[in-house]
Amino acid sequence: MIGLGWYLANQGATVMLVSQPGYGLSDGKPDLAGTRTVDALSRALDRLRRFAPGGLLRIAIWGISTGATAAALLAERRKDLSAVVLQSGLYDLDAVYRESADDSLKRALEKEGGGKNGWRKRSPTLLASSLHAPVLLVHGELDVYAPTSQATAFANKLRAAGVDVRTSVVPQVGHGIGMDTALPLVRPFLRERIGLKR
Repeated sequence: MIGLGWYLANQGATVMLVSQPGYGLSDGKPDLAGTRTVDALSRALDRLRRFAPGGLLRIAIWGISTGATAAALLAERRKDLSAVVLQSGLYDLDAVYRESADDSLKRALEKEGGGKNGWRKRSPTLLASSLHAPVLLVHGELDVYAPTSQATAFANKLRAAGVDVRTSVVPQVGHGIGMDTALPLVRPFLRERIGLKR
């Protein structure tokens, strides 16, 4: 994500790239968008706000895959976000477990997700009415890891709760949406919501 961070910084954004605990080079035990992960993201956001040059007036969060799940949960907790971009996310973990064709995801849900009660706590769709920032959902039409129904159902819940939500389903693309495809979809949203230069 360094390339994306560099691009956004050059467009006038103050950027912080965060790996969830237990993923990438981050310390800690992975908990698949659980409380430890959302707490860590919240602390990172507080740190960014404290140390950003000139302060931050408008903040966007962009999460991908289980990072989108964690970003949605953070946005449901925090009221200081101006925009939320959720890409290829998992929003109802019980439905994901039933519908996903990816066995590695099912194993991760069993290992890290805390069983069905844990899945409910990690399912942003159940807390949609708590989210107030505008949301852009980007999802691949052929995603077998996080079926497209995840984005569609979550968008419907958000709309029903009065949230400004937009969706972009990318045709003929699976779970891994490249930045060359995602960025042109996200850029106008960020320009409108946080004043990204171009």
